[in-house]
Amino acid sequence: RSPALSMSDRSRVQELLAAGNAYVRLSNYSAATAAYERVLTEFDCANPEARQGMKALAPDRLDWVLASCREPRRS
Repeated sequence: RSPALSMSDRSRVQELLAAGNAYVRLSNYSAATAAYERVLTEFDCANPEARQGMKALAPDRLDWVLASCREPRRS
């Protein structure tokens, strides 16, 4: 389930997703993976677009990211 994000966080997520998609079109898969990973680790671990992008580009990395999402956050 996606967390409630502030307007600025939602905007940042959209920017990162757009960047990830642009990087894919430019065949810069490393940068695309990094953009999708930032969405999942910094904003919304359940974001379907970021998950789909990571699954296509780096499924082993996606597994690691999702495992870290399940760990309790330390403050």
